[in-house]
Amino acid sequence: MSLLLFFKGFLVGMMKIVPGASGAVLAISLGVYNKALESLNLFFKKPWEAIKFLGPFCLGVLLAILVFSRVVLYFLGTFPLFTMAFFLGLIIGTLPSLIRDKAHLCLKDYVSIFFLLLIMLFILKDVRLDVFKLDGFFSYFFVFFLGVVEALAMIIPGLSGTLVFMMLGSYEFVLTLFANPLGNIFASFLFILGCVLGIFFLARLITYLFINYEHVTWVVIMAFIFLSLLLFGQEIIFSGDFRLLGGFFWLFLGIFLMKMAPLS
Repeated sequence: MSLLLFFKGFLVGMMKIVPGASGAVLAISLGVYNKALESLNLFFKKPWEAIKFLGPFCLGVLLAILVFSRVVLYFLGTFPLFTMAFFLGLIIGTLPSLIRDKAHLCLKDYVSIFFLLLIMLFILKDVRLDVFKLDGFFSYFFVFFLGVVEALAMIIPGLSGTLVFMMLGSYEFVLTLFANPLGNIFASFLFILGCVLGIFFLARLITYLFINYEHVTWVVIMAFIFLSLLLFGQEIIFSGDFRLLGGFFWLFLGIFLMKMAPLS
């Protein structure tokens, strides 16, 4: 069980590195999302029970981020079409089980998702900040905020932390922090602090939303997921790489892997 949890955490960690992808969506598809929320909420009441689940899962996530930050960047830089197509396949592969078993969408919900997508795309179209650099005391407060953003992406399915980091001009900074956390220990500490505090607060919030507004919450989550698909498709189209046969192969490989992934 611990080895399986570690492996699932490893997959979620790999997904978190890719721009536009959501580790939380993959966690739902792999059947660990609800248990992770439950363990976070019970952490201070039943710490040992929570650690038994969160320990191997979080270890897998952290190891994947530390090991594969440079690997994923290499493949995105060298084989952008194939890499993006593969991760697009992973996202598409999660949709049938999410819609069938979790979201239970009807026609009215799809109309709501469509208008939510229009609003999100309108907000995102001009949002691009300058590249972030540590150049003063107050910039360290921004590093703490980036940790909270990472917590948001961990807890809210469909929200891509890497996509938000790119919009904030901090994607390369955060990846460098992941790849070499000892390069700036204080910045790493602030990022982790923001992430940890954000996770415990947001776990309670998202649990409250699922309990009291489950269907509406799923509609918003599906809007985020469809947004990820649109952004991935945009990245592939503008990658300048049109080796479509190879792209379709990696796309369907990603879908197949998600279909075959164990959910429990």
